[in-house]
Amino acid sequence: MNDQELEFAMFEYISRQAENYCETDALLAQHQLTAAQAAQQAQTFRAAYFQDLADRKIRTQNPAALCLDLAEQLRNTPGDRVLQHLYFCTVTDTGLLCLFPEEECTEEQNIRNYLFQRERVRKLEQFLQTAAECRRALSRIQSFPEPSAASDCPEEFQLLYELTLSHTFLYGAVKNPVYRDNLHALLLLLNGSPELAALKPYLLFAMLSRKHGMMQNRPHFLPNLRTAFQYQSYQIDADNGKNFNLYQSYLELYDHLRRFYQADGITNITFCDYCFVRFSPLRTWFYRNCEPDVEIPMDLPEMVQEAAALRFPSLFRYADYSDCDLSGFGESHPALFRSWAKAVTPGRTEAFLRCIADGSDPGAILQTMPESAKFPQYAMLFLYEQAESRLGAQMMALSQNIVDADNA
Repeated sequence: MNDQELEFAMFEYISRQAENYCETDALLAQHQLTAAQAAQQAQTFRAAYFQDLADRKIRTQNPAALCLDLAEQLRNTPGDRVLQHLYFCTVTDTGLLCLFPEEECTEEQNIRNYLFQRERVRKLEQFLQTAAECRRALSRIQSFPEPSAASDCPEEFQLLYELTLSHTFLYGAVKNPVYRDNLHALLLLLNGSPELAALKPYLLFAMLSRKHGMMQNRPHFLPNLRTAFQYQSYQIDADNGKNFNLYQSYLELYDHLRRFYQADGITNITFCDYCFVRFSPLRTWFYRNCEPDVEIPMDLPEMVQEAAALRFPSLFRYADYSDCDLSGFGESHPALFRSWAKAVTPGRTEAFLRCIADGSDPGAILQTMPESAKFPQYAMLFLYEQAESRLGAQMMALSQNIVDADNA
């Protein structure tokens, strides 16, 4: 993250914090704690974190060493709950656990950091627990108990029919009796089984987004519900001129179906969201390309990204480079900046990270940077920022390792 990106991210972060700011007394009241109790819990939380690191022989002399050791162990055993907890604590830390703080935190700041971090870690761990419960439920529902004859519900069908027609990829179904009859038959099928009825938002979304052509054009078409529990791939890495609007319409349909059924006392929204996340990459596309304005379910990688500290990992103190405006330097020395970017290969960045982690002198790597002798501080800051970016990406990617281990 360069200076301008960091400045903008900080502006957005401060704006969100200002909007959601809660006085410390009110925050303590929400958690039913006194200041003394919260301070003690914060100390215990920090001590337990470092004890777990010590038990796993993870180095703590600096953030680079900690992250590299933790990453290596988590790649080898991503299902280890202690390592997962350490990972969640590490990426969500905003000061309580920090090895290289920009400045010492007050007790009040430690209390606030602890309470917010504890909640972030709790949500991430709760997500994994809920996902495990959903996996067990999925193994049961995939046996597909035979639906019984369901009584018709004209009001539900009419509202559902009108809801689906409001989405652009189904505009062709307007005044189409084939689509109307097929949707009616699909709804009756789902309502004939309590297990399937609990998944109506997801199953309707999956069938309509994947089979909308046949739903509109083939009379008496009843989709195979088993295909809803098979992964549906989409081209999410490039915009071919059509998929942006199509995917956005698919996602809006799921959001509308969730809200339509969430209060009916039958639907299991958590289970629906689990299936939505597991069986297509659309949520990844959404969080890459859209400004989140609807409640599209996240998988663990998106949740970790959202919960992570604004600057993670923190490998150096900005105070040590307070006289260096790297962004301004790049504007005034564009050719040199480009040569630095070319010189800092992934291998060289990895070697720099190892030097930092081991506490050895990175001077030999610095000397490979063009004109580093003339601009040593700027060149070192450039290396640090590249190293933070690389290590941050590696740490964020570990969340997918955890997902894959849990789904195995």
